[in-house]
Amino acid sequence: MAASCKPLNDYFKVVVTLERRADGGLRAYSDDVPGFVLSHADPRMVLSDIKSALEGILSHMFEGTIIVEELSRLREKTSQPDVSVDSSLVVPTKEYVTHVTGP
Repeated sequence: MAASCKPLNDYFKVVVTLERRADGGLRAYSDDVPGFVLSHADPRMVLSDIKSALEGILSHMFEGTIIVEELSRLREKTSQPDVSVDSSLVVPTKEYVTHVTGP
């Protein structure tokens, strides 16, 4: 699917949906990015590949270099949690911000 030829000058958000697989693995996809689907028996592998997969697909779609960064919540950066959070827990979605860095 080809994107508009209009240059991208703005940042935009991509929402990635995460679903547990029956075998304990993880599947990631986004309604915002046609063709973006990742799935693996090891959830850490999926989570570690999201950024590079999005950059590759979007750079191809828009014929330029697209940088993707995961958005974090301000609350997580400004407060001290009372309990440690297991980083292996998966939230139902992750959000990423993207922008063009060159043609």
